[in-house]
Amino acid sequence: MREFISFLISPLPILYILLISALVLRIFKKMKPAKIAALLSICWLLIISSRPIPYIIANSLEKRYRQLSDDEIKRIPDSVNIIVLGAGHTDDEDLAPNNQLNHYALSRLSEGIRLQKKIPGSKLILSGFGYRTDLPGAVVLYRTALILGMDSASLELSDRPLTTYSEADQYLMKFGAEKKLVLVTSAIHMPRAAMLFRSKNINIIPAPADFQVRHPSQKFTWRWLPASDYIKLLEQSMHEYGGIIWFHIGGK
Repeated sequence: MREFISFLISPLPILYILLISALVLRIFKKMKPAKIAALLSICWLLIISSRPIPYIIANSLEKRYRQLSDDEIKRIPDSVNIIVLGAGHTDDEDLAPNNQLNHYALSRLSEGIRLQKKIPGSKLILSGFGYRTDLPGAVVLYRTALILGMDSASLELSDRPLTTYSEADQYLMKFGAEKKLVLVTSAIHMPRAAMLFRSKNINIIPAPADFQVRHPSQKFTWRWLPASDYIKLLEQSMHEYGGIIWFHIGGK
Protein backbone atom coordinates (compact mmCIF):
# COMPACT_ATOMS: atom_id res chain seq x y z
CA MET A 1 0.00 0.00 0.00
CA ARG A 2 2.89 2.38 0.83
CA GLU A 3 4.38 1.80 -2.60
CA PHE A 4 0.97 2.42 -4.18
CA ILE A 5 0.65 5.78 -2.42
CA SER A 6 4.16 6.73 -3.57
CA PHE A 7 3.24 5.68 -7.10
CA LEU A 8 0.09 7.82 -7.13
CA ILE A 9 1.94 10.98 -6.16
CA SER A 10 5.01 10.34 -8.32
CA PRO A 11 5.60 12.64 -11.31
CA LEU A 12 5.81 10.06 -14.10
CA PRO A 13 2.46 8.28 -13.47
CA ILE A 14 0.75 11.67 -13.68
CA LEU A 15 2.50 12.28 -17.00
CA TYR A 16 1.42 8.85 -18.28
CA ILE A 17 -2.19 9.52 -17.28
CA LEU A 18 -2.20 12.81 -19.18
CA LEU A 19 -0.63 11.24 -22.29
CA ILE A 20 -2.99 8.25 -22.29
CA SER A 21 -5.95 10.60 -21.79
CA ALA A 22 -4.86 12.67 -24.77
CA LEU A 23 -4.52 9.53 -26.91
CA VAL A 24 -7.91 8.10 -25.86
CA LEU A 25 -9.64 11.44 -26.45
CA ARG A 26 -7.99 11.67 -29.87
CA ILE A 27 -9.21 8.17 -30.76
CA PHE A 28 -12.76 9.15 -29.83
CA LYS A 29 -12.37 12.37 -31.84
CA LYS A 30 -12.70 14.61 -28.80
CA MET A 31 -10.22 17.02 -30.35
CA LYS A 32 -10.42 19.97 -27.99
CA PRO A 33 -10.08 17.93 -24.75
CA ALA A 34 -7.33 15.88 -26.45
CA LYS A 35 -5.38 19.04 -27.25
CA ILE A 36 -5.81 20.29 -23.68
CA ALA A 37 -4.57 16.97 -22.26
CA ALA A 38 -1.60 16.99 -24.66
CA LEU A 39 -0.72 20.56 -23.69
CA LEU A 40 -1.00 19.73 -19.99
CA SER A 41 1.30 16.74 -20.46
CA ILE A 42 3.93 18.95 -22.13
CA CYS A 43 3.65 21.55 -19.35
CA TRP A 44 3.87 18.84 -16.70
CA LEU A 45 6.95 17.32 -18.33
CA LEU A 46 8.67 20.73 -18.32
CA ILE A 47 7.76 21.24 -14.65
CA ILE A 48 9.08 17.89 -13.42
CA SER A 49 12.23 17.92 -15.57
CA SER A 50 13.31 21.48 -14.73
CA ARG A 51 15.20 22.53 -11.63
CA PRO A 52 12.85 24.69 -9.49
CA ILE A 53 10.05 22.34 -8.36
CA PRO A 54 12.20 19.20 -7.78
CA TYR A 55 14.76 21.26 -5.85
CA ILE A 56 12.14 23.00 -3.71
CA ILE A 57 10.46 19.72 -2.76
CA ALA A 58 13.74 17.87 -2.16
CA ASN A 59 15.06 20.79 -0.11
CA SER A 60 11.92 20.72 2.05
CA LEU A 61 13.10 17.26 3.21
CA GLU A 62 16.87 17.77 3.26
CA LYS A 63 16.91 21.05 5.17
CA ARG A 64 15.26 19.49 8.24
CA TYR A 65 18.56 18.01 9.41
CA ARG A 66 22.01 19.37 8.66
CA GLN A 67 25.33 17.56 8.58
CA LEU A 68 26.90 17.07 12.00
CA SER A 69 29.65 19.59 12.65
CA ASP A 70 32.98 18.71 14.28
CA ASP A 71 31.89 20.46 17.50
CA GLU A 72 28.67 18.42 17.61
CA ILE A 73 30.60 15.20 16.97
CA LYS A 74 32.99 15.98 19.86
CA ARG A 75 30.03 16.11 22.25
CA ILE A 76 28.82 12.61 21.29
CA PRO A 77 29.77 9.90 23.86
CA ASP A 78 32.47 7.45 22.75
CA SER A 79 30.22 4.50 23.56
CA VAL A 80 27.61 5.52 20.98
CA ASN A 81 26.37 3.23 18.22
CA ILE A 82 26.35 4.44 14.61
CA ILE A 83 24.02 2.78 12.12
CA VAL A 84 24.30 3.09 8.35
CA LEU A 85 21.00 2.26 6.68
CA GLY A 86 21.01 0.13 3.52
CA ALA A 87 20.43 1.81 0.18
CA GLY A 88 20.93 -0.75 -2.58
CA HIS A 89 23.55 -2.93 -4.21
CA THR A 90 24.17 -5.61 -6.81
CA ASP A 91 25.54 -9.12 -6.37
CA ASP A 92 27.64 -8.90 -9.56
CA GLU A 93 30.70 -11.00 -8.65
CA ASP A 94 32.81 -9.31 -11.32
CA LEU A 95 32.72 -6.10 -9.28
CA ALA A 96 34.62 -5.21 -6.13
CA PRO A 97 32.39 -4.61 -3.08
CA ASN A 98 32.69 -0.81 -3.33
CA ASN A 99 31.45 -1.00 -6.93
CA GLN A 100 28.60 -3.32 -5.94
CA LEU A 101 27.11 -0.52 -3.83
CA ASN A 102 25.01 2.15 -5.49
CA HIS A 103 26.10 5.74 -4.93
CA TYR A 104 23.50 6.32 -2.19
CA ALA A 105 24.88 3.43 -0.12
CA LEU A 106 28.49 4.42 -0.75
CA SER A 107 27.82 7.98 0.36
CA ARG A 108 26.07 6.79 3.52
CA LEU A 109 28.91 4.41 4.30
CA SER A 110 31.60 7.06 3.85
CA GLU A 111 29.76 9.33 6.29
CA GLY A 112 29.44 6.48 8.79
CA ILE A 113 33.16 5.77 8.54
CA ARG A 114 33.96 9.49 8.95
CA LEU A 115 31.93 9.60 12.14
CA GLN A 116 33.35 6.35 13.53
CA LYS A 117 36.90 7.62 12.98
CA LYS A 118 36.05 10.77 14.94
CA ILE A 119 34.39 8.73 17.73
CA PRO A 120 36.92 5.90 18.21
CA GLY A 121 34.97 4.03 20.89
CA SER A 122 31.84 3.82 18.78
CA LYS A 123 30.44 0.78 17.00
CA LEU A 124 29.52 1.04 13.31
CA ILE A 125 26.41 -1.02 12.51
CA LEU A 126 25.85 -1.81 8.84
CA SER A 127 22.28 -2.55 7.84
CA GLY A 128 20.63 -3.86 4.70
CA PHE A 129 18.76 -6.86 3.32
CA GLY A 130 19.41 -8.79 0.11
CA TYR A 131 16.46 -7.51 -1.92
CA ARG A 132 16.07 -9.84 -4.96
CA THR A 133 19.44 -11.41 -4.15
CA ASP A 134 20.90 -13.75 -1.54
CA LEU A 135 23.69 -11.27 -0.82
CA PRO A 136 22.62 -8.88 1.98
CA GLY A 137 23.42 -5.22 1.55
CA ALA A 138 24.94 -5.21 5.04
CA VAL A 139 27.57 -7.71 3.89
CA VAL A 140 28.52 -5.56 0.90
CA LEU A 141 28.78 -2.52 3.18
CA TYR A 142 30.94 -4.57 5.56
CA ARG A 143 33.30 -5.73 2.80
CA THR A 144 33.59 -2.19 1.48
CA ALA A 145 34.32 -0.84 4.96
CA LEU A 146 37.20 -3.32 5.26
CA ILE A 147 38.55 -2.17 1.88
CA LEU A 148 38.41 1.41 3.17
CA GLY A 149 40.56 0.52 6.17
CA MET A 150 38.00 -0.15 8.91
CA ASP A 151 38.86 -2.59 11.72
CA SER A 152 36.42 -5.51 11.75
CA ALA A 153 36.26 -5.24 15.56
CA SER A 154 34.45 -1.90 15.23
CA LEU A 155 31.82 -3.28 12.83
CA GLU A 156 28.48 -5.02 13.39
CA LEU A 157 26.01 -6.38 10.83
CA SER A 158 22.23 -6.14 10.74
CA ASP A 159 21.44 -8.10 7.61
CA ARG A 160 17.76 -9.03 8.03
CA PRO A 161 15.74 -5.79 7.68
CA LEU A 162 14.01 -5.13 4.38
CA THR A 163 12.46 -1.72 5.11
CA THR A 164 13.40 1.28 7.24
CA TYR A 165 10.71 0.30 9.76
CA SER A 166 12.17 -3.20 10.07
CA GLU A 167 15.68 -1.70 10.37
CA ALA A 168 14.46 0.17 13.45
CA ASP A 169 12.80 -3.01 14.76
CA GLN A 170 15.92 -5.09 14.21
CA TYR A 171 18.17 -2.51 15.85
CA LEU A 172 15.93 -2.35 18.92
CA MET A 173 15.80 -6.14 19.16
CA LYS A 174 19.55 -6.59 18.77
CA PHE A 175 21.02 -3.56 20.55
CA GLY A 176 18.26 -2.13 22.74
CA ALA A 177 17.49 1.54 23.33
CA GLU A 178 19.85 2.32 26.22
CA LYS A 179 22.59 3.94 24.11
CA LYS A 180 22.25 6.96 21.90
CA LEU A 181 22.26 6.04 18.23
CA VAL A 182 23.80 8.10 15.44
CA LEU A 183 21.51 7.50 12.48
CA VAL A 184 23.19 7.77 9.07
CA THR A 185 21.10 7.83 5.94
CA SER A 186 20.53 10.03 2.89
CA ALA A 187 19.43 13.57 3.75
CA ILE A 188 16.28 13.18 1.66
CA HIS A 189 15.40 9.98 3.55
CA MET A 190 16.31 11.29 7.02
CA PRO A 191 12.93 12.83 8.01
CA ARG A 192 11.12 9.53 7.46
CA ALA A 193 13.92 7.42 8.97
CA ALA A 194 14.16 9.63 12.06
CA MET A 195 10.38 9.46 12.49
CA LEU A 196 10.38 5.66 12.31
CA PHE A 197 13.30 5.17 14.72
CA ARG A 198 11.83 7.66 17.21
CA SER A 199 8.51 5.80 17.05
CA LYS A 200 10.45 2.91 18.65
CA ASN A 201 11.68 5.26 21.43
CA ILE A 202 15.24 5.02 20.13
CA ASN A 203 17.26 8.11 21.11
CA ILE A 204 18.78 9.09 17.77
CA ILE A 205 21.24 11.72 16.62
CA PRO A 206 20.45 12.34 12.91
CA ALA A 207 23.55 12.37 10.70
CA PRO A 208 22.41 12.96 7.11
CA ALA A 209 24.61 12.17 4.12
CA ASP A 210 24.26 12.09 0.33
CA PHE A 211 22.80 15.59 -0.05
CA GLN A 212 21.11 16.11 -3.41
CA VAL A 213 20.45 19.85 -3.03
CA ARG A 214 23.83 21.58 -2.95
CA HIS A 215 24.85 25.21 -3.18
CA PRO A 216 28.21 25.52 -4.96
CA SER A 217 30.01 28.87 -5.07
CA GLN A 218 30.11 28.74 -8.87
CA LYS A 219 26.71 28.59 -10.55
CA PHE A 220 26.33 26.36 -13.60
CA THR A 221 25.05 28.49 -16.51
CA TRP A 222 22.73 25.81 -17.93
CA ARG A 223 21.34 24.49 -14.64
CA TRP A 224 17.81 25.62 -15.53
CA LEU A 225 17.59 23.43 -18.63
CA PRO A 226 15.34 20.32 -18.36
CA ALA A 227 17.15 17.11 -17.39
CA SER A 228 16.17 13.59 -16.37
CA ASP A 229 18.08 14.00 -13.08
CA TYR A 230 15.41 16.42 -11.88
CA ILE A 231 12.67 13.86 -12.56
CA LYS A 232 14.61 11.29 -10.55
CA LEU A 233 15.07 13.76 -7.69
CA LEU A 234 11.36 14.55 -7.65
CA GLU A 235 10.54 10.82 -7.67
CA GLN A 236 12.79 10.29 -4.64
CA SER A 237 11.12 13.16 -2.81
CA MET A 238 7.60 11.95 -3.50
CA HIS A 239 8.57 8.42 -2.48
CA GLU A 240 9.63 9.81 0.90
CA TYR A 241 6.45 11.85 1.27
CA GLY A 242 4.45 8.75 0.34
CA GLY A 243 6.19 6.84 3.14
CA ILE A 244 5.52 9.65 5.62
CA ILE A 245 1.83 9.75 4.67
CA TRP A 246 1.60 5.96 4.97
CA PHE A 247 3.11 6.03 8.47
CA HIS A 248 0.74 8.76 9.65
CA ILE A 249 -2.30 6.78 8.49
CA GLY A 250 -1.14 3.75 10.46
CA GLY A 251 1.16 1.91 8.04
CA LYS A 252 4.66 0.62 8.69
